[in-house]
Amino acid sequence: MGKITSHLQKNLFFGSIIVLMYVCFMHVAFYYELKAQFLRVLLEIVTIPIFIASVVIPVWVIYLLVTQKAPQKNLAYLTLLISFISIAIIGYSMF
Repeated sequence: MGKITSHLQKNLFFGSIIVLMYVCFMHVAFYYELKAQFLRVLLEIVTIPIFIASVVIPVWVIYLLVTQKAPQKNLAYLTLLISFISIAIIGYSMF
């Protein structure tokens, strides 16, 4: 069980980094009014799954921390930090 949780925690960390990179790219693309139509369509298609992942990842990490199943607490806290930064950027982009 510990090895599965360790791999899960690393995948959640990499997922939070991917979400952060996507949110930053989306923010920059719409700020500079990106003209490439295929990138705009791609951004619109991927937005909903990324928003779902930006909510699911911190909830899952909090669950791992509360149930004491997180083998690397530092990685869990870093994942939470990156997820909260992504959520803050999403909130900033909406207003």
